[in-house]
Amino acid sequence: MRTVRSISRYPTGELSCVTFAIRRCSWTKRCYTVMNYHDLAYQGYSWVQGVRAKMTTELDQKVNAAIRDKEIKLSCSVARGVI
Repeated sequence: MRTVRSISRYPTGELSCVTFAIRRCSWTKRCYTVMNYHDLAYQGYSWVQGVRAKMTTELDQKVNAAIRDKEIKLSCSVARGVI
């Protein structure tokens, strides 16, 4: 299971993409990764209802800030493996 950090939807309300903290560093060196609807379905991801994460740690707040504001640079090595 992975914690969803952000969700984007089409104007129709359908799911567009989901943002997660990164598992492994990639060429982008960002602390998060974005997967679109088709990638999620192809890789077998599914919605788990009723599970909520608090995301109150300092690292959680930094990752969420980096997702919201592209000017904030947080290395993937800092957030690697955070679920």
